[in-house]
Amino acid sequence: MERLPRALPLPKGPGLVRPLACLRLLAPPLPLRHTMRIGEAVALPYYLLLSRSITHAQRMSGVLEAAGITARFFRPPIGLTDRSCGYAVRVNAPYLPAALERLRAAGMWPSKVFYQDGTGAFSEVSI
Repeated sequence: MERLPRALPLPKGPGLVRPLACLRLLAPPLPLRHTMRIGEAVALPYYLLLSRSITHAQRMSGVLEAAGITARFFRPPIGLTDRSCGYAVRVNAPYLPAALERLRAAGMWPSKVFYQDGTGAFSEVSI
């Protein structure tokens, strides 16, 4: 990456204002960093809270959303549930303790909890 030449300092005094373009040239250069390309993805770890019905999943999602925790409900992947009517609520990994506390306070509890670490494999978590 080509670095821009450093500009000479502008004179200081009353009424003299440095334009924004000069401020950028005077700032120290930023270190090179990775830029994501089209088609490149980052898989973040998350938990699936399984419920016995769509109504239960909607209620769990509503409680979590009201608490400020993003929680979307959908049909779980095949093999995670033995019930045809089961639904899952997705919660990002850092928010699981707060989500379980909110659900416990609301009297709703998931039937099972699965962890997905970003590789595509699910593992059941005991709660």
